Amino acid sequence: MINSIINRQGASKGIGKHIALHLSRESKVTHIAITARSESDLLQLAKELKDINNNLVVHTITADLSKPDAAKHIIESSVAAFDQINLLILNAGIFPTSLIADDNVVEDYVRTYQVNLFSSVSATKYAIPYLRKSKGTIIYISSLAAQQAIGGFSAYGSSKAALNHFVASVGNEEKDITSISIGPGSVATDKAMETLDHDSGKLDKNLAQALRTMREEGKLVQPDNVGKIIARFSLLAPLEWSGRFILDINTDEEVNKLISVQ
Repeated sequence: MINSIINRQGASKGIGKHIALHLSRESKVTHIAITARSESDLLQLAKELKDINNNLVVHTITADLSKPDAAKHIIESSVAAFDQINLLILNAGIFPTSLIADDNVVEDYVRTYQVNLFSSVSATKYAIPYLRKSKGTIIYISSLAAQQAIGGFSAYGSSKAALNHFVASVGNEEKDITSISIGPGSVATDKAMETLDHDSGKLDKNLAQALRTMREEGKLVQPDNVGKIIARFSLLAPLEWSGRFILDINTDEEVNKLISVQ
């Protein structure tokens, strides 16, 4: 039996939703907890999961990861429902566009680091005792932006760079837990497209144009495609990969080989 927790500022949407949908199709997965801010969206996703697999036990947790105690609540609620944790997928991410000289930049950094980094630190801390027992896995969703400074994205990129360092530290300290950070590539989520369409001029112009061109040419990664890859990989991730950052899971040759031979 594998139970999993999809932890996102909106597991009911985007990549998080599609990871959950594809995990529900995996015979090994018998229990799943999903979390997001919107209760109605969570209930709708729970219905979709049950439509795919009527035997799946689905636990919904309404939580706002911008609140410092939210991640602890998610872990405690999941353990109360399932008694154990085998797989934890930490997919939280917000990406405000602000320049370093902006009046609101400090507030943007505080909010972004809380959701993108501190919530994952907290969830990891409280899940560790259970993951030690199950020799479980934590998948952290990072970003290509962790590797490159992008104008208007400094809060987001630096929070994901810090997340990657944290994951490397988890891998170093927790030898029985598989912990891996993943870049999902350039994904056409509703939120990303909304940010692109309503760009106030703060987003790096070359990046914005490149993304618009990729969208026009149909080259952006679709949430369902990357959700399928992440779901499959999360069940197969090797312990010896702990601490790694996979820059783009869609094109990584080792990942493709791993999930294709199973």
